[in-house]
Amino acid sequence: MPRKYQAAKETSNNFGFSFVNTRLTAEQATEFRQWSKDNISALVALVTELLGDGYKLSFTYDHNNDCFICSLTGVKGHPINGELVLTSRSDDWQEAILLSAWKHFILFQGRRWETTETRPNWG
Repeated sequence: MPRKYQAAKETSNNFGFSFVNTRLTAEQATEFRQWSKDNISALVALVTELLGDGYKLSFTYDHNNDCFICSLTGVKGHPINGELVLTSRSDDWQEAILLSAWKHFILFQGRRWETTETRPNWG
């Protein structure tokens, strides 16, 4: 399935990290939902792999939007995604983790995170 990419938007903060804004198309959302059903039992293994690859995984609850936010961060000096933050939102904390894992492993194929040009407001 062809995807169009552009450089990550420079939405940075005082710490020098840039947030990668990635929205899924309807087709990608359907693909993710099936993948997450097939991989929920691998949640611990997926998190272990991400942490082992040098990523930081963190959570917060967004009271304004009533959802969990999972942030996957390429720490300073990371060879691929250093100083980039990939966020995912869901009303279920496990789904937020799975969505971050899916974006990293499937959408970006473990490579540099870039912003998709599509704009549907999901994920």
